[in-house]
Parts: sequence; structure tokens; C-alpha cells
Amino acid sequence: MKKRKFVGTVCLLILISLPIALVGAGNSNVPITIKEWDVPTPNSRPHDPAVAPDGSLWYTGQMANKLGRFDPKTGQFKEFPLKTPKSGPHGLVADRDGNIWFTAVFKGYVGKLNPTTGEITECHMPDPRATDPHTPVFDQKGSFGLQPRNRISWEGSIHALEKSS
Repeated sequence: MKKRKFVGTVCLLILISLPIALVGAGNSNVPITIKEWDVPTPNSRPHDPAVAPDGSLWYTGQMANKLGRFDPKTGQFKEFPLKTPKSGPHGLVADRDGNIWFTAVFKGYVGKLNPTTGEITECHMPDPRATDPHTPVFDQKGSFGLQPRNRISWEGSIHALEKSS
């Protein structure tokens, strides 16, 4: 059996609620567009894409220790290396202000990237049992939650998480 080398590719599947609703209503002739772009760092293991308020697509480059931003309008990438080596960025989400919050599963912290300045803030988990945070989310009020090892944690406020560091 031939082994295939993983090549990092970001796939954008452009689906909006209307085509989904139409397909669900029995209209199977809805056009769907799929585009692919190779990320700048090969074998970075890009995953967990998220769309920011400005329409850019963000992803984690887990094995390259980077976060990546892709502008679908220009086709341009920008990568942001993390300051702690081998952090293993996993999930990410944008807040209302466009900051990118990410989880560092290999080093057990939640980070915040200011895309304008490139500044990265590390917020270590207040509970030592939360060793590998994954999948961050925000609710409509800006409260922050994430899924650490074998449980769900709701921090209530990103400010509380920032203050715990």
C-alpha cells in the first residue's frame, strides 16, 4: 500500500443558509463552489478554520506552531508564529473585535492573537486538570467557553480568563 504524504490545503466550502434550505426543500440543483489553496507552510496540519468579522478565513497550523489568515478576496496568506515553541494550536475563533482566540493543546493554554499588531497573549488554564484545551466558542454576549479534557468549561468571560494568567 502506498503511503500518501499529507499536504496542507485549506478548503473553502461556500454554503449559505438559502442553498442549504433549498436542498432540504427538495431543490437539488443548487450550485455549490469549492475552492482549494495550498497553505504557505507544507505539512503544517491546517485545520479548524473559522471566519473572522472581516470575512478572512483563519486556521491553525498545528505542527508548524502557527496561525494562518487567508483573504479570499485577494488570495493572500499571512502566517503568525506562536511565541511558545510546540504549542500545538488546535481550535480557534474570532471575537467581535477581530482578535483570534486559539487553543494550544500541547502546552495547555488559550491564546489571543491581535491580528493588527501580531501580539499574542497566553492565558493558562485556571484549572490544572484542563491540560489540553480544544474547540473555543463565544456566545452572543461575548462569553467564552471551551472543551478541555473530558469536560466542557464555561469561563463566563474572556476577561476572567485573561486575568487568571
